[in-house]
Amino acid sequence: GSPHFPIVESLLQDTPLQPYIHDCQVIVHEGQHTYYYCVFFKCHCQLQTNILLSSIGSEFCGDIVVMRIG
Repeated sequence: GSPHFPIVESLLQDTPLQPYIHDCQVIVHEGQHTYYYCVFFKCHCQLQTNILLSSIGSEFCGDIVVMRIG
């Protein structure tokens, strides 16, 4: 089939403050299985603190969207 391109802009907060969305791919190897993810995020000191992400480490201001590939 043809490739699909995710549109995540509407899922992330405060576009006027930070219009740029960072993205990266993550590969997870678990036993004989391999999983591929695309991670999109905004991180800026003036964005709202993400309570969930901040609870596991230092303060994270922004949003994150994780999509499994395949």
